[in-house]
Amino acid sequence: MEIYFDNAATTVTCKEAADMAYMIMREKYGNPSSLHNKGLEIEKEISLVREKIAKAWGADKSEIYFTSGGTESNNLALCGAILKGSKWGNRVITTKMEHPAVSEVLKHYEKKGVIDLQYINVMPNGQPDLEHLKEIVNDKVILLSMMCVNNETGCVLPVKAAGDIVKKASPRAFIHSDMVQAFGKINCRVTELGVDFASCSSHKIHGPKGVGALYIKKGVTIPTTVFGGGQEKGFRSGTENAPSICGFGIAAEISVKTCKENEENISKIKKILANGVINNIENCKINGENTVSNILNITFEGLKSEILLHSLESEGIYVSSGSACSSNHPSPSSVLTAMGLSHKEIDGSVRFSFSRYNTTDEAEKCLQVLINEVPKIRRFYDRGI
Repeated sequence: MEIYFDNAATTVTCKEAADMAYMIMREKYGNPSSLHNKGLEIEKEISLVREKIAKAWGADKSEIYFTSGGTESNNLALCGAILKGSKWGNRVITTKMEHPAVSEVLKHYEKKGVIDLQYINVMPNGQPDLEHLKEIVNDKVILLSMMCVNNETGCVLPVKAAGDIVKKASPRAFIHSDMVQAFGKINCRVTELGVDFASCSSHKIHGPKGVGALYIKKGVTIPTTVFGGGQEKGFRSGTENAPSICGFGIAAEISVKTCKENEENISKIKKILANGVINNIENCKINGENTVSNILNITFEGLKSEILLHSLESEGIYVSSGSACSSNHPSPSSVLTAMGLSHKEIDGSVRFSFSRYNTTDEAEKCLQVLINEVPKIRRFYDRGI
């Protein structure tokens, strides 16, 4: 039995999305910018997808821009907001829990001396300290970037409350949220959260890789950093990746339609694994509070997560020792570090992430392997092997 519990890194493309992408490649292969019928027919398909993504976000289709994925969406929004906002301020506020697609952009502008970058303190439960936010906010804030769901712990962050604090002090400030881990899984309607920009990625919801979307609130204008043929209303030039976009639309439609059912089923899987570990394996703890159903981060004290990861892999079980974009780096998780975990605790932390294709039987199997393997690995460490 192969058990894939690394869905926060990427998901298998569902058959419906794959079939749609293949059909577009083979039958509706025209360039959307072409004026003949082959161009017009694929332009109509892309327009339908734009409506589906907008519906999932509670937005208008005119506010949706297609990109190559979450990283590009975040870069376009942040770079544009900083370029425009630097005319009247320089303070940018974020958390130390952001994905590198956000944190590296902001560090770049900080090193250049363009922005005054401030971080909201993180509490041990994985939530940002909003009282600290009140201390660092001022009328020079041009941007707040706070993810909706953390990719390592699954914590749902208070985007609306934080945005309200920032807007009260600096009404012109932009609010950006990386919603890559939230889109299609929880309610993340952009109007309710009060954001100006939001990002999502197809491959996190069983759609094709290499495509995503950026929401830009109607009335908000920022300069682009991508020039060319003027696609996406001149904001993101480049021939549209029509097959992947259309596959993305199918994946988004299914995810939204089955969201409640998926959450109920995935919650059962998470409960089996979380309760089973805590009740049957000593010296373990769950990291983060107010988390989504599909992400579970557990510290197994007294071992290295990499060893446990490979032990599980030998049983056909795939998990993660951190976020996929940083797991190959030797530095400890910035998320868990910000939460106050020690280096040893971080070293023993494993992320399990689930999807609608996982089952309770898989959770039971994974739990049994953990119960058997964790004590064995710890004994090796105790002997200094």
